[in-house]
Amino acid sequence: MVEPSEKEIQITAEDNDDSHDYHSPATHPQRHVWARHVKNLLETKITFLDKTGLGGGQDTNEIAAIKDLCDWLCREQVRDGREQVRDALRPLSVLASSPSRHCRVPAIVMRSAAVGDPACHYIVTEYGGLQFNTAKSLVTKLKVATEAITFVRAMNMSIVRKGETEKDPPGLFFPPEWGMLKPEAKRKLAKMLSLESLGKWSSFNMFDVAEACGGKPLLFVGWAILASPFAQTSMAHDPDVRGDGSAFDSDDEYEFDTGYNFTAAFAVHPRIICNFLRSIESDYKPKSEVPYHNSTHAADVMQATHCFLSMGAAGYSSSPVEKFSLLVAAAVHDVGHPGTNNAYQICKRTDAALTYNDQSVLENMHVSLALRRLFKEDHDADIDILSGMNDQEVKNPRDIIIVAVLETDFTRHFELHTAMADRVKDMKKVAANTKGGDDSTHDLWRKIEHGEPAKQALRYVLKVADIASQARPSAIAEEWSQRVYREFFAQGDAEKEAGMCVSPLCDRETTVREESQIGFLQYVVKPAVELLSTMVPKIGGELLPIVDDNINYWKDQTAALKEASGAAGGDER
Repeated sequence: MVEPSEKEIQITAEDNDDSHDYHSPATHPQRHVWARHVKNLLETKITFLDKTGLGGGQDTNEIAAIKDLCDWLCREQVRDGREQVRDALRPLSVLASSPSRHCRVPAIVMRSAAVGDPACHYIVTEYGGLQFNTAKSLVTKLKVATEAITFVRAMNMSIVRKGETEKDPPGLFFPPEWGMLKPEAKRKLAKMLSLESLGKWSSFNMFDVAEACGGKPLLFVGWAILASPFAQTSMAHDPDVRGDGSAFDSDDEYEFDTGYNFTAAFAVHPRIICNFLRSIESDYKPKSEVPYHNSTHAADVMQATHCFLSMGAAGYSSSPVEKFSLLVAAAVHDVGHPGTNNAYQICKRTDAALTYNDQSVLENMHVSLALRRLFKEDHDADIDILSGMNDQEVKNPRDIIIVAVLETDFTRHFELHTAMADRVKDMKKVAANTKGGDDSTHDLWRKIEHGEPAKQALRYVLKVADIASQARPSAIAEEWSQRVYREFFAQGDAEKEAGMCVSPLCDRETTVREESQIGFLQYVVKPAVELLSTMVPKIGGELLPIVDDNINYWKDQTAALKEASGAAGGDER
């Protein structure tokens, strides 16, 4: 290999818009740290090629070049290292390549729906799937033409900044939208997107996040979660955040080695993660068109999923890829939502209904729209969050995302709830018959049936997260309720205009929101949270008191409404 020149250069992160000064690798007092990180990246590349069978034959020279470069870096003779790495890796860039659902609906809900109760009618049709008369191949999942570029970018992440000690984290990246925020907004957002804040339930307010970040909540929340802890590291080191000490007063206040570390586990740069999230968020319709099922809801479900994982649900995961896939599923689970439900799609015979044969129409559309970005032959490599995996490895996250999103179909709620309850009962029996067994032991769930019980539990986590907006404190739950009913009523108006039967809870002239919320909480939300809490007790401890408070809140609102209505009737007489 050609030895580097004596000329020292300044290296900046070209994927980053900030213009902070960096030492060159040659002059930085911690240059051995930088060299070690680059060496690890290159060794990961060698492992990848060996494992996928691309390390032999015509690639032997490239492998040898990388090993030479690793040896060179070990000697800490790092000067113009970035150019050397690009030269060594450039040749690699050419590598191509049941029982009926009605039996599962609570009897009291069925009876009430049968006699015309609108709230129960809605629950039965939307969550029970009843009506009353009143994929690309995985062949191309290598890094195709961007292997070298991706590793160079990852190498740039490893540059340490002037004045930092070896214990400081070596990766800084901000999405361009971060640089557009005012310092005050950055400080506020840094607090809300800290891992401590993201892991809290009752005090987290997604509406505040959406306002602070300029209407890009999925981008910022997704960055903070999927790129943790590097996202928090970057925010904590932004001069606008540190300036007045309001966000992170000292390094001791922040644990830099917490978080998921997906960027390292899957060799994916935070820039790719942000590009993917930005692309997904762009396909969520704005609040003005779809008040509820927009990117704010997606970000809220993603934070709820992360929160549940943090509370203990992560114990059902057997690998980082399962957590990663579940969080990605949360981000994409409603992408492209038109603001109308499956029943509307089927009745109108929309393109989506015809494409998916009336089966989980919207859910199929959501997951297809999301995964086309990653699996089409001509997909954009700059948003490919799975590009660090080979053909075999990528099958697992794809399967998890598909099934998890499909199981958010509300018409299957009682079916899936009953199946999960049956699973919990079965696992208690298995634990009782296992020597030294414990039904709460995650290991047991992961060991039997090839881990299917644990996978089912993780999917149920996302399912509960999707309906958990009404398990938020009442002020937040109230806002979510207003948004979803605005969407319902817009659908009802469209149905009236088209001469269709108006769907349950979608008629603004007859629906009483306050009464409907009581039924939704009592028969859908609370049982789901109770079931999840048998698997993750901390979730029940956090959410169930809030659910009970919200039931009482809506009962009080209903009573006040009736009292006001009675008083108005008396005045008319």
